Amino acid sequence: MGMIAEANQQRTKELLLLLLKDPQELTGEETSELIEEKVTLLQILILMQKRLQSDVLIIQTRRARKQELSQLSTEALVAMQESFEKRRTTILTGRGTNAIGDSFFEPVLFGPDEDIVRELLAERGAGKRP
Repeated sequence: MGMIAEANQQRTKELLLLLLKDPQELTGEETSELIEEKVTLLQILILMQKRLQSDVLIIQTRRARKQELSQLSTEALVAMQESFEKRRTTILTGRGTNAIGDSFFEPVLFGPDEDIVRELLAERGAGKRP
C-alpha cells in the first residue's frame, strides 16, 4: 500500500473514531473537523453500507450452497473434488504455467463449490492430505 493510500486510510479511521465519540465529549476543533468533512464522512458511510450488504449476501449465498452440498455423500464430494482437480490439470497442461495468471493458483475467498467441497471433506476427515 502506498503512502497516500495509508494516509487516506489513517484519516478515514480518525474521522470514524471522531464520529463514534460521544458528542458531548467533542472539542470545538473536533466538531469543526466533522462539519468540514461531512461530505467525506457521508461517502465513507455509503461505501461501508454497500460493502456490508455485498459481504452479507456473499456469506448467505455460500452458507446456503454449503448446506446443499453437505447433503451429498462423501463419495459424491470426493468425485466432485477429483473433477475439479482434473479440470485444473487439463488447463495447466493445455496452456502451460507461463500463460496462466497468478490468480489461477490462489484460493478464492468465499469461492465456488471447489472450496466448499474441500471444506466439507476436511470436516468429514476425507479430504486429501497435502
